[in-house]
This record gives sequence, structure tokens and C-alpha cells, in this order.
Amino acid sequence: MKIQFTEKIKDNYDFTILGIYNDNNFSQTTKKIDKELKGIITKSIKNSTFTGKIGDTLTIYAEKIILIGLGNSNEIDNLSLNKIGGIVGKVLEREKLSTTLLM
Repeated sequence: MKIQFTEKIKDNYDFTILGIYNDNNFSQTTKKIDKELKGIITKSIKNSTFTGKIGDTLTIYAEKIILIGLGNSNEIDNLSLNKIGGIVGKVLEREKLSTTLLM
């Protein structure tokens, strides 16, 4: 399994994973990607139960994007990062992904 961290989407990966904070607050990178994709991330979230809480995931198959909930941005600590890492691992296993871009 290959995982790369970056701020630019590349086409040679199975999926791109984007972290979304609680209440769907987007990072600057995610805002840029959503704009490039004509709001598909925002629209997908609106049509789902995804809230950005730790444990939330949402797969947008048409764009090969997986959203992972990060929880509250001001509450990120080692424990929450551990939980998020475990969730990412489960998603990669569930989707049987071999190459993934983590943003």
C-alpha cells in the first residue's frame, strides 16, 4: 500500500483522502479542490449525514475522493490523530486501495 501526503491532487492514485473538520469546515486545500470540482464536495456533504466528526467518512466515487472527519480543529491531539489514523487504515482496507493521496 502506498500513501503520499501532498497539497496537490495527482491522477496516478486510486483515491484522494481529504480531512474535513467538524461542522464541515474546509482547509484551504479542500476549498481549492472543491472549487476546481465545481462544488462537488459541498454538494455531496449536503446530500449526506457527514458532519466532520471523528469517525465520519464519505466516499465520492465519481471523483475518487474520500472525506474523513477530523473533529474540532481546536481539539486535535495525539489521541484524536490516533483515531483518525485508524479510520484511514480501515477505509483503505475496505476500499481495497493500493495507492492513496492523503491531503
